[in-house]
Amino acid sequence: MRSASTLVIGFAGLTLWGIAVVAGARNIGTAEETASEFDPSTMETIDITDVPPAAEPEISSEASSALEPTAQDGEQQSAGLPEENAAEAASTGTIIAQTQPQQSSGTQTATGQGEGIALPRPQTAEAGILTFGDRILKLADIEPTDPARTCTGAGGTQWPCGMLARTQQRLFIRNRTVTCDVDGAEWQGTLETRCRLGEIDLSSWLAENGWVETPQGSPLRPLTEKARSARLGLFGGDPR
Repeated sequence: MRSASTLVIGFAGLTLWGIAVVAGARNIGTAEETASEFDPSTMETIDITDVPPAAEPEISSEASSALEPTAQDGEQQSAGLPEENAAEAASTGTIIAQTQPQQSSGTQTATGQGEGIALPRPQTAEAGILTFGDRILKLADIEPTDPARTCTGAGGTQWPCGMLARTQQRLFIRNRTVTCDVDGAEWQGTLETRCRLGEIDLSSWLAENGWVETPQGSPLRPLTEKARSARLGLFGGDPR
């Protein structure tokens, strides 16, 4: 019984193998027939000699003349230069920057207009002087009080009025932001201007409390004279 079933299965396998062989031979014949029918001479070729070369851009005479420097341009560039620099510019065709005159190292007077600029955390170097790093600001219309100054009080006693004047300005400002009449927050050297803490003018506050003196012609001189009469600040005794 087992040998009969094995025979049937083997016969079926041979039949399937024969069908696969016949199908494969048919596909190979079809591919060979297609390849034999291909004619390379029927393909269209392109002659690269028929392609025109790329045209070069043309530059008009006006544009060419605009690109070339002229003698008139050299004269215009050297105009306003010193005589020796102008001669060098004309001969070499180069532009020489004119050196600007440097400002003197003295105190500058601010010309700020409007509401002013807020400057935070000012430091007090002395009464009448504010510093912001390496920038120095002198309050206008007053004479700063040297911290080394001493004053004579009642009974002829000496007291360090300059140091106390600086301390009073520090205590009044207390690192709060001040508004000053300056053109910008960056300047070099020493700048003289008016500053305010809120609505209070710092120069006026120092003058009326007697912690600074005022020069001749200062609009704050009456405040200083009033403080002198009342023996306030520098004009009185040691308040400690």
